[in-house]
Amino acid sequence: MLFYPIEYAGVDLYRQKHVPYGLIGWQGVVPTKADVMAARLTDIVTAKLLSLPEAFSRLDAPHFAALILPSIEESIRQEAPNGAAWALLLKPFLHWALCRVVRALQRDISEVLDLEEVVTDAFLRDVRVLVELFQRVGRRELDFLVISGLYFGFLLGIGQMWIWAHVPRAWTLPVAGAVVGYVTNWVAVKMIFEPVEPVMVGPFLLQGMFEMRQPEVSVEFAEFIASRVLTPPRVLEGLCDGQRQREFAALVRANVPFIVPDSVVAAAVSGLRNLVGPWEIVIFPLKSRKLAKEPKSHEAHVYAAEALGIEATLSHRLQLLSPKEFEGLLHPVFQEDEIILILAGGVLGVVDWRQISDALPSLAGDAPAAEAALQLLTLGNNLAEEVNVTSSNGRSVSGLLRGSVTSLSLGRNPADQNWGQWASFFVTSGPPALEGHRLVAGKRESGEPLFDQATGEPALRAGDTLYFAMPDRAALLELATYDQLPEFATQLAELLKQGAD
Repeated sequence: MLFYPIEYAGVDLYRQKHVPYGLIGWQGVVPTKADVMAARLTDIVTAKLLSLPEAFSRLDAPHFAALILPSIEESIRQEAPNGAAWALLLKPFLHWALCRVVRALQRDISEVLDLEEVVTDAFLRDVRVLVELFQRVGRRELDFLVISGLYFGFLLGIGQMWIWAHVPRAWTLPVAGAVVGYVTNWVAVKMIFEPVEPVMVGPFLLQGMFEMRQPEVSVEFAEFIASRVLTPPRVLEGLCDGQRQREFAALVRANVPFIVPDSVVAAAVSGLRNLVGPWEIVIFPLKSRKLAKEPKSHEAHVYAAEALGIEATLSHRLQLLSPKEFEGLLHPVFQEDEIILILAGGVLGVVDWRQISDALPSLAGDAPAAEAALQLLTLGNNLAEEVNVTSSNGRSVSGLLRGSVTSLSLGRNPADQNWGQWASFFVTSGPPALEGHRLVAGKRESGEPLFDQATGEPALRAGDTLYFAMPDRAALLELATYDQLPEFATQLAELLKQGAD
């Protein structure tokens, strides 16, 4: 209910702005209020954590100019009138001119780049980016919100047993369910964020779960912002096509000798714009999902990411925030319509006792399905990492992970082969996002097996899709034990990737 559905599901007869529920239907709280939450995060990043002049001062102007020079020179040659002649004429001076532009950019970056626009656009262009950020930094808190229902429900259930023993009336079940659902949600949310400041109670130190994880969350938040939001391509896009693009064009014009025509200067700016693209299209497995676009890497991007030091700066300054300021990263997700979510727990408590009693008999004859269903219901959503294979050589795989090119190697633990053909394989080397992950499912459009039937080794090819998950969080491992259900495993992997219930 916090994050899904991304789009409004139901009959859209009447809705108020920023309200997740309609007359008949629901939209996730975060997608509904994406603009409000994006604005809050943007304010935290731009006002308290990051300084554009400080970040750009770390660029080595001659080195960065040398990296962008080929693209600019080619753009002048291709797009400017008499471009070949101008490219030849400017060749001895172009690096010098670009150094002037980069130094002017370092000096006046706040005048030509709207950092708030770049951050907000990244979140609102694809709301799933905002959803994924909250899910990642609040992973443990969200897991606690789910699992707390078991612990608190058990304790409160003892009281319900006592009531049933003395008042065996059917009406006590939904009433007790409502109380349990409401109280467990309320207590869980309070424990996540309160107390904000550490408080000593006897020998015990009490503080909200989220505030206690400030060092860990700071690292995860900084990594996400640096890799998905404030990337060099997005910053370049903000310069070339943002609200202050005219100011940026004027800055370039002012630092290029007047003898160079405006048409050539415009072609040079276009060369910077070309560094942002072409766009690489990543197609998600479900046809209902829209195309997501992420820019390809360029050597200038790689250098800029290292030099600007956005990830290191954000991580360091997040850890310096007071607990009250730090709480603002995640608490807005729960504060928005918090009472609705808590009341929803009560409503679900009323109906769940009947739904569970109806559902369990249908699963009783199928132990694997029942076990997998229980794992899915208790571990939550969005557990799978997806790799789209572009090439492979045995256990060495190249492909796309979250829109970026990556390579990984698979190992196999013979002791775990009883888990099934899929889950006995794990990532031995590769990107940090896949560290410790096991292979849990896969898909090939033709429907052919992804493993060599004789050797049991992967026989992957371009176009295959692999799904990975952590062993302690992978509901799919329950299905991987039963390789006779590959289609069901793949369908569930796609549902997890989509974040479906």
